[in-house]
Amino acid sequence: MTDTAPDGWRELDALQTLARGANLKLMRSPLSDLIAALGLGGYKFCIAAPEEGAFRILAVIAGGDLNASPDGFGDALIGPSDPILWESYRSATPVSWTPYFRDQRLMEASSVSQLAAKGVTAGASIPILSRNQTRRASLCVSGGAGEAPEALDLRLISFWPVLRLAGLALFEAGMAEVAARADRRLTPSETAVLSALSEGMRIKDVAASLGKSERTIRNQLESARARIGAATTIEAVVRWERRARAGL
Repeated sequence: MTDTAPDGWRELDALQTLARGANLKLMRSPLSDLIAALGLGGYKFCIAAPEEGAFRILAVIAGGDLNASPDGFGDALIGPSDPILWESYRSATPVSWTPYFRDQRLMEASSVSQLAAKGVTAGASIPILSRNQTRRASLCVSGGAGEAPEALDLRLISFWPVLRLAGLALFEAGMAEVAARADRRLTPSETAVLSALSEGMRIKDVAASLGKSERTIRNQLESARARIGAATTIEAVVRWERRARAGL
């Protein structure tokens, strides 16, 4: 990048370069530089996986005035009760937080109320992957100090492509870590499905045994395969059995 590069692009280049082989925590410094270059107040990047009508957070990194929780790899579930994150994982386009800042009822029904109490006045969520992906990711950003929600919406038009590219770089680094932890991160439901399949049961039999629909069982199997990084059901079962024998 040259010295005449638009705001954020030089910092994006540094972020993308570091993403190759880095982990999420190492991305904090260049990401913070990018956020500052764009005149934003904070960021929160999350990777999530669809699960039974919700999204399970697999990895998160946050900074600035959105640093409400520690970085790490957790199993928190996000559902419709948190509409901002919920919509950011379901949408294919940026989600403005302006309606939540301008409507007290909406604010109180979302995490925006907590952010407003900390002085955040504007924000948006940038979806990183399309809705048909097994993994979803979102980069949430807050406006500059005292920035009006509508002002951030206008600025977002020009710099959201930079943020999406940054999110893709973060996703690359984050998924490498998620994959390394995948075998240990199966949910109880996913474990139950793999356990049943390892006994030779068919999908419809597993569904009947667990009292769930075949569609739910297939979704849980797909999620388990993605977590483990298995290309096939057989590979997922074999890897799960190997872990079980090792007591992990």
